[in-house]
Amino acid sequence: MTEIIHVGIQLPITTHSTDDLIEQFLADAQIRINSKVRYRKSLKEYFKWIASNGIELKNVTLTELLQYRADLETRTSKRNGTKLSSFTIGAYLMAVKVFYNWGESKGLMFNPGKSLKSPERQKKFKRRPLTVDQANRLLDYFETKSPRDFAIVNLMVLTGLRTIEVVRPNIGDIKELDGVRVLYIQGKGKSEADNYVKLVNSAYFPIMKYISGRTEATASSPLFASNTTIGVGGGRLIPGTISEMVKAGLRAINLNDPSLTAHSLRHTAGTTVIDMGGSIKDVQNMHRHADAKTSEGYAEMALERKRLTESSGENILDKAFGGRSSQGGSQAEQKDAPQANTAANLGKKTNEPKP
Repeated sequence: MTEIIHVGIQLPITTHSTDDLIEQFLADAQIRINSKVRYRKSLKEYFKWIASNGIELKNVTLTELLQYRADLETRTSKRNGTKLSSFTIGAYLMAVKVFYNWGESKGLMFNPGKSLKSPERQKKFKRRPLTVDQANRLLDYFETKSPRDFAIVNLMVLTGLRTIEVVRPNIGDIKELDGVRVLYIQGKGKSEADNYVKLVNSAYFPIMKYISGRTEATASSPLFASNTTIGVGGGRLIPGTISEMVKAGLRAINLNDPSLTAHSLRHTAGTTVIDMGGSIKDVQNMHRHADAKTSEGYAEMALERKRLTESSGENILDKAFGGRSSQGGSQAEQKDAPQANTAANLGKKTNEPKP
């Protein structure tokens, strides 16, 4: 690793490698254990960038940090080849900012990261929800695959759990609370399972069917285990496995859309609650949002979907002025005319029902 340049004083560690400096930072910083792995990875990537560009740590200014941010914005994910999201870039930069705050507090270095800003995140959700029909088709597909995969996707649709929240629970985290069956959840950014989702029968019974086929299942076993040993189950699943599994299922039912992912199932749960007459408070409680404003996003998504599928200003105007069409003749005459190809369906075959 690149040697750390002294910044006017002796560093309080015996060896001056970047690894030592990172570990000293992680030992001192008040960071949750789950976050330390991410911070370590982010800082190693940052120091690797410094070394590859021939920059000395003592010479880093805001200009160099902006160059690093620009480099991150051009990178692509090794997993799927897409550009890094603003959330991922922000996580990399946050680790750097916290590191420099620590270094400044220890008197080790100048802090060039005070004015560094993360890329703005879009306020609207990037991942679209599925319709009820699409979600049911996905469940039908997984029901033919395996008890485990169906139980996972079914649970996500019925509770809106994130992939990380699906892999963390143990079997013993299924409990009763005032006579109601619940699954305790260690939420995103949490250090313990301090909240829960209700397990209605349609979510609970598929899980029990899957668990009954596992010979090793105990209260301390992962709720969902990897299939490394057929019929027994291996270690704990990772979120990426669930993401890839759901994406494969979406492709199998002809929903190969970049905006539809495993996280779309969370959006599906939230928007369907609103569509079915539930309140924003219902969504907030189920999704365990600290701020109700986050839950309001699902109401906006539900309204947008309603605009596309039901009433809208365009539909009202069509009733008033829609006696003609660009192809000539009345709408009644054009009713049976073939629909024009769009960029979305050119060269594609789909089993989607026609609107």
